[in-house]
Amino acid sequence: GSIVGKVAYADGSVPAAFTISMGGRRGASTPFSTKDGAFRIGDLEPGTYEPRLSGSGFQESRIAEVEVVAGSESDVGTIAIAEGRTLRGSVVGPSGEAIENATVIAGARLRGSGTSTAGGGFPGRGGSTKTATSDAEGTFVLRGLGAGSLIVAAEHESKGRSAPLNLAASSESSEGLQLQLLAPGVIEGVVILDGNPADSARVRVQSQDSVGLNF
Repeated sequence: GSIVGKVAYADGSVPAAFTISMGGRRGASTPFSTKDGAFRIGDLEPGTYEPRLSGSGFQESRIAEVEVVAGSESDVGTIAIAEGRTLRGSVVGPSGEAIENATVIAGARLRGSGTSTAGGGFPGRGGSTKTATSDAEGTFVLRGLGAGSLIVAAEHESKGRSAPLNLAASSESSEGLQLQLLAPGVIEGVVILDGNPADSARVRVQSQDSVGLNF
């Protein structure tokens, strides 16, 4: 079977691009870029699906449950999307110099490793994240964020990582944010189990300043 529909803003305009993820084992993510916002996903096994709609310029959303029947086309109609909250700011180095090609990420929950930061949480529960890359002047724009509280951070492969910036829940956009990159710190230690060093133990670090930020 197949699922067809259309994606549009409240004013009738359509996003330049969007992605529909079928989720789980039922299917992969499919990108679309159409003049009228129309989409079709075919060759689906019969069953119930909860597609997820995402894109760089609007809030992520879930499509209501869709029942797919073999040999039939399920039309979900026009899915309304919202532009959401926009964040604008700049990424600077230790001396205030503009940093180009830094990755900026914002979301309700972020998780990181020793080298990178990514989104965490669950889509539809405030877990959606957005990313952007700073330009030659160090400026960035993040669009399509929800109204909940957010954590914003920036990083560069050779310049370092910023401290997380906490933004309170709001439907209003934010201007003039500044993220300063600093060399990351290091935590070292030994995990002991039954008096002996533990092999392959996983160590997790929780930020005390930003709830929802884990490393």
